[in-house]
Amino acid sequence: MDLEPYLTVFSTPLRVRTAIILAGKEMTVKEIIDKYEKNYGETKNRETVYRILESFVERDIAKKKYEEKEKKIKYKLLIEKAVVDFVAEEVIEKE
Repeated sequence: MDLEPYLTVFSTPLRVRTAIILAGKEMTVKEIIDKYEKNYGETKNRETVYRILESFVERDIAKKKYEEKEKKIKYKLLIEKAVVDFVAEEVIEKE
């Protein structure tokens, strides 16, 4: 897989930490913000985290779905691991 989408998606510590928090779970924006504050001692703006999650969805790194029962939108990462091959300049996704 091409390296380019990952350069933008994981270009800041906030984006990487958001992915780490979301790994293996389905979460709402609020749940992610609460977990971020607990793990890293920093409060993040709801709109900022939302934009990050939407960029993950745009690049097929995450999906979002509406939970009818809970009436909430939840996000989930579609990959568990990404390995960078620096020689071939590509990312190898592992589910």
